[in-house]
Amino acid sequence: MFLTKNCKQEQERVESAKMFLLAITCAFVSKTLSGSYMNSMLTQIERQFNIPTSLVGFINGSFEIGNLLLI
Repeated sequence: MFLTKNCKQEQERVESAKMFLLAITCAFVSKTLSGSYMNSMLTQIERQFNIPTSLVGFINGSFEIGNLLLI
């Protein structure tokens, strides 16, 4: 089957869009996993060392702000 030049270009665009969506999905999944791990880790540290919840919230907020600046 012979493809025309326009058909090949459209196929390349679709493939690059699929790769973009795959990359965005991987980034979202890794951010979600790191965020949930960070929250559980902070909860354990709070319990183990009797750190006030406000300080843990400040640490978590700082992590999120740094994460947003990185992205």
